[in-house]
Amino acid sequence: MSQSTGRANESRYIGIVADGSTDLVIMARFLMAVLEPANPCKEVSLGQRLSVCMDPFRQKSSKTAGYGLFEKPSKELKNGIVRVIHSAVGELRDQIPRDLSHQDVILLTTDAEWTIGDQDEWHKEPRALIINRVFDWAITAFYNTIGNRDSWEYLPLIIPLVLFPSTDILVAAARSNHDVSFDIRGKKARELKQKLYGCTDLNQLRTDDLEKKALQYLTFEGCKRIYSLLPESRVLLRTLTWHYRCPLSPSSNGR
Repeated sequence: MSQSTGRANESRYIGIVADGSTDLVIMARFLMAVLEPANPCKEVSLGQRLSVCMDPFRQKSSKTAGYGLFEKPSKELKNGIVRVIHSAVGELRDQIPRDLSHQDVILLTTDAEWTIGDQDEWHKEPRALIINRVFDWAITAFYNTIGNRDSWEYLPLIIPLVLFPSTDILVAAARSNHDVSFDIRGKKARELKQKLYGCTDLNQLRTDDLEKKALQYLTFEGCKRIYSLLPESRVLLRTLTWHYRCPLSPSSNGR
């Protein structure tokens, strides 16, 4: 393997798994806002989709209220996530001009579609708890795969971000204290889209509309609001800011 892997002056690559093209754009801007002030990064859109395993999980677990870690819907979701991770790592490896490094990142993001009414109750919500446990289980299973156990320096950091109900709540949180005064919790994805963008189909948005109504708010200050308002974002933000020594303040110069 190349001795240049992980050199400080090389760009870190951020592979993004998301459910749709707009989600990919939003997540890329979000991650760049967190990472780029301290580290040169390049995002890579990956072809996998977690919705292919999340949709069946949501349907089956809702019918049976089966939110146990070792119940069949959870096991099937875990196996699906592991397959997505293997494919995503292989795709990222093929797309970058050097060996993968432990300083690279793969973000696994998907929409839960379920709503949560109160952020203070997020840690008590069975559906939120089981989804996060299953993602952790799947990531652990990937790192424990034979062939991955002795090569951690050539494996990316893999981080999940499952949003309730959808990526739209990330934008809503970033826009809070600006022009969005409504309570962002407890609303369905279509309702959030209508409030944020004036439509429920983001394919109807022009590129400049997406910039004006979403992307321009995904800044350092926007990340602070996201961290404050979205419990599901906090592990990701703390992991990345620690890993890259990149604080949530542009004025602290990495100290």
